[in-house]
Amino acid sequence: TTVKAMKSLDDLMGSGDSDIKGIAESIYARLDKASAASEMRAASLDEQMDDVLERTALDAQLAERKKKLGIS
Repeated sequence: TTVKAMKSLDDLMGSGDSDIKGIAESIYARLDKASAASEMRAASLDEQMDDVLERTALDAQLAERKKKLGIS
């Protein structure tokens, strides 16, 4: 799993070997970059879903129906 991989990288960084430490740091940098890209894609997907589903219109309709039914 990711947690085990991160722990292994931490262990490698503490091994005292500068080459291994450099490789581990490079892996961390790539993981950070991939994580940021993933978060950006997720945010974009959320926005696309809102557009496709016309979420604001649905929320307004739901609020109006709740108001008519006396539900808060």
